[in-house]
Amino acid sequence: MKSNPAGGNFGSPAAGSTPHFPGALVGKSGGVELKHAAYRGTQPAMLDLLGGNISAVSGPIGDITQHPASGKVRILATSGTKRNRFAPDVPTFAEQGMKDPAHSEWFAFFLPAGASAATVNRLNAAMKNALAQKDVIEGLNGFGLEAMSSTPAELTELIKRDTAKWAPIVKQVGFSAD
Repeated sequence: MKSNPAGGNFGSPAAGSTPHFPGALVGKSGGVELKHAAYRGTQPAMLDLLGGNISAVSGPIGDITQHPASGKVRILATSGTKRNRFAPDVPTFAEQGMKDPAHSEWFAFFLPAGASAATVNRLNAAMKNALAQKDVIEGLNGFGLEAMSSTPAELTELIKRDTAKWAPIVKQVGFSAD
């Protein structure tokens, strides 16, 4: 990218999506300006990568792991603090000397703010039960996702930690919502 700055670009599933920011930080860590191309999902970005229209893609591991078998794509790094179990031979950004892009993606279920504590607790118990079922675990693994559950209080703390971590990074990369 340093020798060909015009080719310094990457796609992500959407502007402001979780993969957008680690992708931008890779450029900053490497001292290059990577232009971001927002897509409507990872697969359209992957199609443009395979077609030679963009240089890289930052996206969820489950959206990418099927592509290296073609020999046209390499996974260069994963963003977790440890190697990803769905791509165990791929080093993390941290292993390659970049600390900023470290992130583990997560998904959650939300209810309207006015939902009663009884409803929240009942649905949380149902989600914990579902996420412990073998077929759900295997189904999520097929998408490169690990089934994990938490309490509503743990999710609140996770959101607070991630907001505190990512707010300055969002500012650093100059992102603003359209």
